[in-house]
Amino acid sequence: MFHHQQHASSSTTKRDGVPVDLEEIREQGRQLGLNRFVLLGSKKSVIQAIQHARGEAACFLDDERFSCQRYECKWRSECLKLTAAWRR
Repeated sequence: MFHHQQHASSSTTKRDGVPVDLEEIREQGRQLGLNRFVLLGSKKSVIQAIQHARGEAACFLDDERFSCQRYECKWRSECLKLTAAWRR
């Protein structure tokens, strides 16, 4: 029962209106027509593929993120949050 409740809340998790749940992010990629093999990648690689498909710089979680000046980027708050290197 606990596992079901935890899953239900994580599927609707958003930060600043942007999905942070990997399945929701993959759904955005599907809607953009991304290759199904690309969608099997990590959260970082899927978001970068979405950025690229939209004609944006594919910069999510890159080495320059803490000096990022793209204030309008929908992934900005998720990108700038501190994450352990092994989780990226």
